[in-house]
Amino acid sequence: MEISAEPGRYAVGNREGVKEGDCVILREAARRFPASLGGGPARKISREDSHKLFEKIGADINYFSEWLSKYKKFYLVELEGYYPFEKPVSLDDVIA
Repeated sequence: MEISAEPGRYAVGNREGVKEGDCVILREAARRFPASLGGGPARKISREDSHKLFEKIGADINYFSEWLSKYKKFYLVELEGYYPFEKPVSLDDVIA
């Protein structure tokens, strides 16, 4: 879930055992960019901080509240080495 108008900042819900300090690599196919790749350490944030991040970008927190209420832990990953690609790149190409 993108949380900034700028590429490279993502909030991650309670994803299958992500722990603070884990390195998360994100491959994103988006409308603005054919594909992008970045990675960075996960930092645990509070539910309130996750709400503030949505509000900061002008997102309707009421729209996301039900979804956010399903999770107890939240992590923020500020991607380092964020690279947009000119052509789509498959996941197989990335991990090959």
